[in-house]
Amino acid sequence: MSTYLPSSKEETKFIPRNLSWKLRFKKTWNLYHKFLPILYLSCLLFGGFVYISKKTNGIHSNDLSIDNFQFDDTYQSNNDQLDLDQQALTNLKKPTIFEEFPYESKDLTMLPIAPYEHLQDKLDFRSTMTFYLEVIKNYVAKSTSGSNSQPPPTFSFNWKDFVDLNILKPLLQEKPNCFRIGALGATSRIPWENCLDEPRNLGFVFINPSLYPESEFRLSIRGKSYLYTAAPLPNKLIFLAGELAFVTRVNKRASLDEGTMIDEYLQRKLKENPGSTQEKIIRTPINPSDEIDGISQALKRDLINFNVEKSLHVNVDDNSFSLPTTKENKEKSMLANAARHNDDRHFRNVLIKSKDGQWESEEQYDWRFFNKKLNNLNKKKSLHSIVENYLQFCTNLGITTWLSEESLTSWNYNGLIGPWEDTIRFELPASDVSRIANSFNYSLIISDPKNGTGNYLIDISPWFLERARYNDGGAAPDPADGRIIDTHTGVYIELIGVINAPRIPKDFAAQHKSEKVSEYVVTGRGNFWHLPSLLPLNKTLYEGKIANVPKTIPEQYLEPPIEYHYKDHLRLFVDSKKCTYVPEEEKNKFDQTYIGCCHDDLIWKDYNSTKFATQKFLQIKGQPINVLDETDINF
Repeated sequence: MSTYLPSSKEETKFIPRNLSWKLRFKKTWNLYHKFLPILYLSCLLFGGFVYISKKTNGIHSNDLSIDNFQFDDTYQSNNDQLDLDQQALTNLKKPTIFEEFPYESKDLTMLPIAPYEHLQDKLDFRSTMTFYLEVIKNYVAKSTSGSNSQPPPTFSFNWKDFVDLNILKPLLQEKPNCFRIGALGATSRIPWENCLDEPRNLGFVFINPSLYPESEFRLSIRGKSYLYTAAPLPNKLIFLAGELAFVTRVNKRASLDEGTMIDEYLQRKLKENPGSTQEKIIRTPINPSDEIDGISQALKRDLINFNVEKSLHVNVDDNSFSLPTTKENKEKSMLANAARHNDDRHFRNVLIKSKDGQWESEEQYDWRFFNKKLNNLNKKKSLHSIVENYLQFCTNLGITTWLSEESLTSWNYNGLIGPWEDTIRFELPASDVSRIANSFNYSLIISDPKNGTGNYLIDISPWFLERARYNDGGAAPDPADGRIIDTHTGVYIELIGVINAPRIPKDFAAQHKSEKVSEYVVTGRGNFWHLPSLLPLNKTLYEGKIANVPKTIPEQYLEPPIEYHYKDHLRLFVDSKKCTYVPEEEKNKFDQTYIGCCHDDLIWKDYNSTKFATQKFLQIKGQPINVLDETDINF
């Protein structure tokens, strides 16, 4: 039998059966050596690609780590605690087919999955509050009935449920890179400082404020992109309810429409209302105040005790101004000094440039939450809401705070924020600043729905108390120790820590006739207090709410700026260029008319909003007070 030898064309396709194993091994070895360089080169190229990708996507800044970008979007449900049927969860999403709205007023709060088109245009934070408060209500109800042995609920969180990010909607569909967005809000393509390509979410992201003036539109896009993609989650959510505060932890990054929180809400409502249907509940208006009332019923008590004894003074322990010297504090001082040399400020305001480029200015808005520059009335409204919620937060959690010297001038006349004040400052003993920094830093205060629908970020500087500790404005880059920021506007108030003075100016000691260093405290802004002049604090009303002020007001803060005049019949400060003539018969009226309000629309609105609060302030000034004396201001 002859042996078949293949032709040259078939050689690569066919190996005779009787070919020896040595020859087979040799052919295989030769093929391996032939393709080894190609395999090696491929591995090098793949490794280089992975390395470059990590470098490109990695983001480094002084206050952000790569972990802020690598998050798990899975929602951790509390179904086991809430006895929900896992199989019944429908994982409902926002509708794509809409119906005619059946109610007269479109200001009603609806579920975000209700099939009405106008709900998609903007964030209604009242619906967000309802879901979270309903979970708290159910937990409280089970705890008070003795049927709950589970720990308090923890919440998933996404900034888009708490801050209106709808300005990003068109960009979310296209995911443009930094080169393309250079044309946004400009007449030509302008490179956008500090823009980073980030294809996984929005297409681009900013993680730093602009160091150069930009238009309001660009500043808003910058801050919103940071919140959407890179902003860390709050450490805690603090829900205010009367004199109570429910503090919950945040676990995962997930929005309401990504997780099952809405589904769980619907299922519980179906259990509470057996005769209803899912479609009916989806189309029924909701109200976060109803959940607050449910918490009150579960606790079997009012959320505010109106029978508290009235008082006039607040005592503060002298030891609360001391801060022990520790290894950690020494390290913080070194880092703060380095940050000052590098101008590495924790807080940054916006630098606004007009559309025509004719003017530029630094405005007191936090860059992360800036939308647009507000008029005087809206900025005053925002400041009022921050002050109101900050004071309630401090009262409910036993934190001592008082108005700083600069804010005492206007308070002394009518108990209100002065029209010249761009921001308000509150002072706190060192121990209370440390408590907020350690327990509540980067937490979100959620307004009592009976007082409004805002949320406010507590942000404490990593260099807090350093300036005060050394009585040196160069000891840290930030003059303020913390901010409470309105996340809807970017407006903020400042927190200033007060600490035992390391030394005192001779003229200040001579003024108070005492050279005992132990009798003096100092703030990070260089303001000294003589403790007998500061304490005990006096209780008062500020913006209609219970607040504290120093025992005495320094003389330099008694007179208002010359640009404003105080009108006794209005109990308001007005621009000195306005209200030059008001007939005497108008001034004597108990309730002022438009003419009595200087025939000025803004003054008239301001008067009608504040008339009861200013009247009450003057009645109780210097008298013991309690919560019954508080007065609402409705803008």
